Amino acid sequence: MVKTKKITTPIGTSSWCALNEAPDTKFDPQWYCDLLVDKADAESFVADAEAFYTETREHFGASKATNPLPIKEHVDEEGNKTGKLVFKCKRKASGIRKDGSTWENKPPVLFGADLQPFTPEGSLGKGTKLRMSIGMKPYGNPKVGVTFEIVSAQIIDANYYGEEASADAFDVVEEGTAKTVVPAGAESFSEVEGGDSFNF
Repeated sequence: MVKTKKITTPIGTSSWCALNEAPDTKFDPQWYCDLLVDKADAESFVADAEAFYTETREHFGASKATNPLPIKEHVDEEGNKTGKLVFKCKRKASGIRKDGSTWENKPPVLFGADLQPFTPEGSLGKGTKLRMSIGMKPYGNPKVGVTFEIVSAQIIDANYYGEEASADAFDVVEEGTAKTVVPAGAESFSEVEGGDSFNF
């Protein structure tokens, strides 16, 4: 029996993604990332994915209708090939089992370039440099195919959607009355030098 196989993508750049925050709900609720990878860096990954796809087809029946692997040739806005591939990866947020009960997923786990847990400062967007641990998940109904299910991601250089909120846009106004009140017990902590432990 063919089972889900874990594999790590090469490092690439997101061309479209929703990896943190709430899942995208345009179609089925899901987290996703379309990862752009140079063809030269993708050879080993593609070979493994194609071998797993062949194994999946043999398991469910080579004569059954199929969906293609979630790997596409990347083209620019004018339709020209760019020398890159797009890996279309996703993680469903919820679903319904055969018995009618529902299930829910947690979002993908994110790590930084230093392998420590990473909490983004906003919604990760186009241009984020990363790689992902995915499960190549076989399916056989109604067609045969393989899904790239996101397990976790290593964020190497974060790029965020839109303009992020920051106090850098302002100066301190001494006579203002809206000031932060330090919670009780916070006095026992001191500022940590070099608190940003993520190396981008």
